[in-house]
Amino acid sequence: MEITNSLSKKLSFFSEPELQEELTNNGKIDTLNKGDIIVRDGQYIKFLPIVIKGAIRVYQQKEERQILLYYVRAEETCTMSLAAAYFNNKSTSHGVAIEPTEALIFPASLILQWQLKYPSWNKYVMRMFRSRYDQLIGSFERVVFEHINVRVLEYLKQKSIIEGNGMVYLSHQNLADELGTTRVVVSRILKQFEREMKIAGGTLTQASTLTVADGTGDDITVNGNYIFSTGTLNGTGSMLVTGGMDWQAGTLRTNLILAPGAISGKSTAATATILTNGVLTNNGTFNWTDGNINFQDAVFNNGGTITASGNNSLAGVGGFSTFTNTGTFTKNNNLGTTTISTGTLTNSGTIKGVGTLALTFLSSNGTIAPGASPGLLTINGAQPFSANSTLQIEMQDGSGPGTGHDQSIRNGDITLAGKLVVTETGALPNGTYTIINLTSGTVSGSFSTVTLPAGYVLQVNASNVQITRNIVLPLSLLSFTGTLQNGTAQLQWQVSNEINTASFVIERSNGATAYTSVGNVAARNVSGNNSYNFTDNNAFTTGAVQLYRLKIIDKDGRFVYSAVIKLTNKQINQLTVFPNPVTDMITISGLQQKEVIKIFDVTGSLIQQQTVTSQAMTLNIANHSNGIYFLQYMDGEKLISSQKIIRQ
Repeated sequence: MEITNSLSKKLSFFSEPELQEELTNNGKIDTLNKGDIIVRDGQYIKFLPIVIKGAIRVYQQKEERQILLYYVRAEETCTMSLAAAYFNNKSTSHGVAIEPTEALIFPASLILQWQLKYPSWNKYVMRMFRSRYDQLIGSFERVVFEHINVRVLEYLKQKSIIEGNGMVYLSHQNLADELGTTRVVVSRILKQFEREMKIAGGTLTQASTLTVADGTGDDITVNGNYIFSTGTLNGTGSMLVTGGMDWQAGTLRTNLILAPGAISGKSTAATATILTNGVLTNNGTFNWTDGNINFQDAVFNNGGTITASGNNSLAGVGGFSTFTNTGTFTKNNNLGTTTISTGTLTNSGTIKGVGTLALTFLSSNGTIAPGASPGLLTINGAQPFSANSTLQIEMQDGSGPGTGHDQSIRNGDITLAGKLVVTETGALPNGTYTIINLTSGTVSGSFSTVTLPAGYVLQVNASNVQITRNIVLPLSLLSFTGTLQNGTAQLQWQVSNEINTASFVIERSNGATAYTSVGNVAARNVSGNNSYNFTDNNAFTTGAVQLYRLKIIDKDGRFVYSAVIKLTNKQINQLTVFPNPVTDMITISGLQQKEVIKIFDVTGSLIQQQTVTSQAMTLNIANHSNGIYFLQYMDGEKLISSQKIIRQ
């Protein structure tokens, strides 16, 4: 089916409306069943997925063994497929749905256009590659430094939480595939665990009433996993869980403590309840992905980390209940609203993330931190600020709210109070940035303390709060130009009024990557007009189009950017290959000396190589069999251009 407007909203992490429209017009939703294969090793990548919900397992297989690379989950795409599509290579991995999955499928041929047109696409791609890199490094560290027994046990713990019922239905071969080992090794380890009671004795499953009497210290300690499926946990004593808890449903009427390091969760749609005398204390990690939690004269203390996703609520249903956050409460996506309507919500820790929180009551002496470096966080209901609260805002770049800087959103009046702390973590142009935005209502009050980076000023308006960056240096940039000369970029600029100027940093980008420094010219700091120049000998190693700007730095560390100039080398990437199809002799023009022509067959084997000695060359391929070949134009290890040729 075609993409709907509601689905298009789920692509809001792409900041450009034009990119969202292209995804809407060119993509379609594909529904995958568990076990459906979305990509195979050896296939060319014609389409790419962005997962809407569900998950895809990406792995490599050598003979009878598999090695898990990573999982592709909501708002993510497959970087292995992405890399293959960029260079028209075959896939080197398999992808299979591990649960019912919806994915946005779009033509891979569009990504090169998007790379040049949309900064948020480039940022998304870089974030995907960085995330996969971190995951692969983590996997490598576990393989190298963790004993296989530890890896098996940790995988089973995590799998039991994900499954949502405390049970893991997995063959020994499947487990071996997940960990990149053999079935024989897995069977031996599981038998050892059975003897040591790490599985049979390490998990407490409750499906009826359990009463904990009060004694000395923690009356019940679960050094493993606690599966709270149904029934009631009663008593005046306390239970300590060190491994993790899967809270599916059931009623808590005693003191339950989740220890530091314990990874717990609420992953089923059923409602869990904390009644009179019930106290849940989380000092570990609590992943709240589904279902509601009801309170009645009860307490929920968070000294660790709670991550909430989906459409769920923490609700008082009678009496007076308390939720106290001294740790970190994170709303981690835009799917639905997390509602907290207990008698009191006291925050002396941090409330952060993206998406929407609805709070009936909030007493905040802690920190409100919108964003996931950065992002948009909506807090409706109770006023988010107090005399002792802190609002933290990160300024990263100039791409806009949610991608370039944090923004707090609210539907209704807001009263400013407490501290405002703004930090600049990247390079931003001068301009005005909205950090608090009201969709209705008005702004009142003021921050008692405002901490801004140098050159910023705060402005409180009726419907928003803005900060303006206005770094002005005494220096005047009179001109900034560039020309091509023998494949190099010749840059010239003229300035006046140099007072305390430190240097000029020349920065370059090919439009698809971030700007990087390619040179530094010291300032003269003499009166009158001063002219400078710089030669970039490596101007076109990353593409035919290069963007340049000056970063003008004062001696006190302040800086401004010049306007951007664009240089285009029309000879690069414009190879002419004739004739094609070819019988014996092929002529290639548009070349530069000292570079290399390589010809590969469809298996990827190099069958011919020739160093470029002139702008046009003729190659004899009569000795090769009829079929498809790939011609690559290389500068060292860098690919400049690639074309398909047919020998017939």
